[in-house]
Amino acid sequence: MSETDKKMELAELARRAADGERDAINAMMKRYTGELYFYTRMYNGDRETARGCVQAAIRTILGRIRECSEAPDPEKWMRSIVSKEALALNLPVHAENLEEKYSSQDEKKDPYADVPYDDEDVRVGILHVMDTLNPSQRSAAALRYYEHKTPEEIAGLTDLSLRETKALLAETKKKIKAEMPIGTFLAYTNKLNPDPACVEEATTQEIPVVQEEPVITENKEVVMTEHRKRKLNIPRLILVIVIALLLILGLFKVISGFFGGGKAKPTASPDETAEVMPSEGEGEPGETPSGEVTPTPETTPAPTPTPATTPTPTSETTPATTPTPTPAVTATPTPGGQSSETGSLVVNIDNLNIRSGAGTNYPALRKAVKGKTYRVYEVKKSGGYTWYRIGTNEWLADNGKWVTYRAERQ
Repeated sequence: MSETDKKMELAELARRAADGERDAINAMMKRYTGELYFYTRMYNGDRETARGCVQAAIRTILGRIRECSEAPDPEKWMRSIVSKEALALNLPVHAENLEEKYSSQDEKKDPYADVPYDDEDVRVGILHVMDTLNPSQRSAAALRYYEHKTPEEIAGLTDLSLRETKALLAETKKKIKAEMPIGTFLAYTNKLNPDPACVEEATTQEIPVVQEEPVITENKEVVMTEHRKRKLNIPRLILVIVIALLLILGLFKVISGFFGGGKAKPTASPDETAEVMPSEGEGEPGETPSGEVTPTPETTPAPTPTPATTPTPTSETTPATTPTPTPAVTATPTPGGQSSETGSLVVNIDNLNIRSGAGTNYPALRKAVKGKTYRVYEVKKSGGYTWYRIGTNEWLADNGKWVTYRAERQ
């Protein structure tokens, strides 16, 4: 379904809801409550606060449902209602350091970013970054990178000066970059809410027209003129030639060894008067051409009688050694609150933080490598996540999709 069809369908639902049809109201709330909750969570880190904000926004939407049905973009109209409700909970906002310098030069969507296909996974990735920001920074990030507001528009919505707004955006971007490249973060937000400027720029780009080359027909032969010359890749050509030569040489050695291994040695003809002597290494000393071995005096040593050895009795007898029993190892009980379960895990996503403790309030040490397997020494549940200790003071969080864990009972 195209975006235009979605807008028309939502406008029709809003019109029916404004006429009092309860089925239309239920359909609207069922379809958009989850999205409105995510939108509120971008502004508010507390889940209960976000739920209360959504309920207040829904009451406002239902009270003004006629305006929703007449809006050019009903979904955008609903988001504006939620945005006002959520932003009001964070006001007043402020910048921590007014000396921060802001630039929008690097605020471009990375076209090669690894963005999940499922929108729910995209929302999880966005909230993972937003949860590292304070309320003022969350508001700035949501307005700038999700709603695509300009610094001047953000200043008007937050009652800040333009200088304070740019300082707040600069420190917000710095915190986002600590969790995810800004180009990747913009690719995540644009998947859920595309930037109109980017869409317009993409649609207005001119498509180059390729003109066909003239074809000259003469004597029933087609001759193509002015062919485009392809650039010859010399390094690749040399590499292909070297590989082909190595393959031919290896095949030649294999064939020579196969057919030459069982080949009989040539024998001297009767006409030859010279005696053919075996070369060094062709036979052992003493071996005649007929195959019989003749003993040689130099190679036959005379037997030397060896006196019999008599064991000398010892005055002391060495006692037999009795093995000492090894005490059984007693397992140490695991303290409460943590699991003795160990195993291994495989990281499924990029940019997953390795933290110094089992909680998002602990600092990030580095990023886990997607696809890599880590040994797990301890499992703990905290803050809605499952935490795995993969080293000394090194923990990975999981929401059920970020990693794949295989347990091994000790």
